Amino acid sequence: MITIVEYVQKEHEGSKIRVSFVGYRDHCDKKTRFSIIDFTENLEEVKIFISKTEASGGGDTPEDIAGAFKNALAMKWESKARYAVLVSDAPCHGKKYHSVDDSYPNGDPDGLIPE
Repeated sequence: MITIVEYVQKEHEGSKIRVSFVGYRDHCDKKTRFSIIDFTENLEEVKIFISKTEASGGGDTPEDIAGAFKNALAMKWESKARYAVLVSDAPCHGKKYHSVDDSYPNGDPDGLIPE
């Protein structure tokens, strides 16, 4: 993620670039489910935040991707040019998306739909 931020900075020198980050885990990781920093022009602050984020937790293979999207969409987006990058090592909940072990085979327990 830091490499992406640095690339955007380099390619769009002089442009106003705002970056945010939503780290996510799964529903069973209540205390550490989301690690969020809202949009800011302080890219160094975001880089530091990302570098301190660690992957951990989980009870089954899928993760709370739908919850991550919900949090990202709730942020204050300002620009007409908007980009989101999803980095994941597991699918969202719901057997219609995969065939791995899933504590929520009918989909997101909060009723969110990833699409």
